[in-house]
Amino acid sequence: MGQTGDRTLTHDSHSDALLPAEANRRMFDSIAERYDRLNHVLSLGLDRHWRRQAVRALQLTDQATVLDAGCGTGDLCLDILLSFPAARTIGIDPSEGMLMLARKKLHRSKCSSRSTFTTGDVTALTCEDDFFDGVISAFCIRNVCHRQAAFREIHRVLKPGSRVALLELTRPENALLRGGHCFFLRYIVPLLGALLSRGDAYHYLADSIQQFAKPQIVLDEMREAGLLDVQAQPLTGGIVTLFSGKA
Repeated sequence: MGQTGDRTLTHDSHSDALLPAEANRRMFDSIAERYDRLNHVLSLGLDRHWRRQAVRALQLTDQATVLDAGCGTGDLCLDILLSFPAARTIGIDPSEGMLMLARKKLHRSKCSSRSTFTTGDVTALTCEDDFFDGVISAFCIRNVCHRQAAFREIHRVLKPGSRVALLELTRPENALLRGGHCFFLRYIVPLLGALLSRGDAYHYLADSIQQFAKPQIVLDEMREAGLLDVQAQPLTGGIVTLFSGKA
């Protein structure tokens, strides 16, 4: 989830995201200290359940090495390491502010020896081909400027037969749910953000969800990148979708 202090969103028609990559990085640096608390409050604690669903979708073995693309403050890496005591994770994120918190979180949990965090771009990964036993992400792909490049890179670094699981905030298909969801995003989220953060907090969140591609488009892009058995599983009425597939 995200926010921006600038309500003038200059969307590039050639980009899949509302903000350019550098503006996105600055935005997440600015909210890093408040990110976890706001996520838990705004999701009513459901973000923990969604992450567990994503980890299960990877169908990992205990010796797995997993990439968390857009790892933020490291919650998915921590979930994987606690569930699989011999697993290793590599978390990448453009925001050094978020990565700093991720390192501290895993150090407190005594999992830091099995995890590495580094600045990185999911559209231009530096690791070799066929390296990972799984790729996972939560609330990142909506902020990526070129989704097709990201999906190609994910396919490239996955070992054959290994899986990808991507959580993203989406719009419910049901008209009644969609209406309530829109009201929550437009009015309740900014109000809660103002109480817990800056006064202009979390307007970007609503805008980015509204412009995000429909699940079928995302699935088509995943297929075009070479991923197989792609699926979109709506969670909590469709306010979140779990996209999955395999190399």
